[in-house]
Amino acid sequence: MTEGTALRAYAGTRRAGYTGFVVQAIVNNLAPRLFVVFHTELDVPVAQLGLLAALNFGVQLLTDLVAMFFVDRVGYRRPIVAAHVLATVGLVLLAVLPGQLGDPFLGLCLAVVVYAMGGGLLEVLVSPIVEHLPAAPEEKASGMALLHSFYCWGQLATVVGTTVLVGALGDESWALLPLLWAVVPAVNTVVFARVPGAVRQRFVVMRCGRFSMSARPFHARLTRCAATSDFLGERASSQYWPVSATMPTSICA
Repeated sequence: MTEGTALRAYAGTRRAGYTGFVVQAIVNNLAPRLFVVFHTELDVPVAQLGLLAALNFGVQLLTDLVAMFFVDRVGYRRPIVAAHVLATVGLVLLAVLPGQLGDPFLGLCLAVVVYAMGGGLLEVLVSPIVEHLPAAPEEKASGMALLHSFYCWGQLATVVGTTVLVGALGDESWALLPLLWAVVPAVNTVVFARVPGAVRQRFVVMRCGRFSMSARPFHARLTRCAATSDFLGERASSQYWPVSATMPTSICA
């Protein structure tokens, strides 16, 4: 595969990564924009509304910590798809639960917990996925800067779009807004389930006759080999020998 072909092959993956940061901006900024509506339409006290913001970022931080222990084991495709599913479901619950439960604040909290888990996964998954996509060396830094700028564009779109829709539809129709914004992560779920993943280098070291992962590719006095694997978790192969009983497949999973 030539460099130009590789860049074209992973263009869809790169666009999905950009949209992933837009999704994170939606889950972080939609509810705060509706705080006044929650207070006037649902009679949620202002003090409790402040707790929603703390709950959102607290759950995201906890999700970040937990994700460190399983993402490399299961690959990146399943977690990134799960992140978008959680964001979609959380936004739908934001529209549905406050009116269905006896306590609107409890419904808001449950919805926030669900989409915050998706936002936390997006925080730790999108950057490494895009970073490992094929790109010219001089474009790597600018590409990552562009990626992170999409959070800002997503924040702007969420605030402006929500403000316009609230003005056009009225406060009483606020529940339509989370459903409309849920379309973005729903579509990106399908995209991430289909796009190809980038190939990265994994260095496997042999110590006392057993294979283990090494964070240092040129670890002193350790035999090493380089194995390539699909960054989103599908295909696996070795540059030096086939994946077989000689080389445990779990290393390249």
